[in-house]
Amino acid sequence: MNHEAHQNEILVTDLSTLEINDVIRISDGTKQPPKHHTKKLSRWTQKNQTALFHGLEHNNTMIKIKDKPEPIMVHWIGLDGLKVFKQVSALS
Repeated sequence: MNHEAHQNEILVTDLSTLEINDVIRISDGTKQPPKHHTKKLSRWTQKNQTALFHGLEHNNTMIKIKDKPEPIMVHWIGLDGLKVFKQVSALS
């Protein structure tokens, strides 16, 4: 995966424009490791995921997300070195 947005995504440069439950993709821009590298894959998955936006914390340095498709738990992720992409409909 590269740093470019996937189809129907836009790079979020101002996190204050995100709304609760927006579908976002968080990426560190690195390629997904092979499945047999379980520890590397686990660390990669923490920094590269699609989730529902739930808010910002600590002067916008932490993002709160809810898991997709079952938004039961809320997680906090530090944004250092990560890019956030918002998924948009094809009609936007």
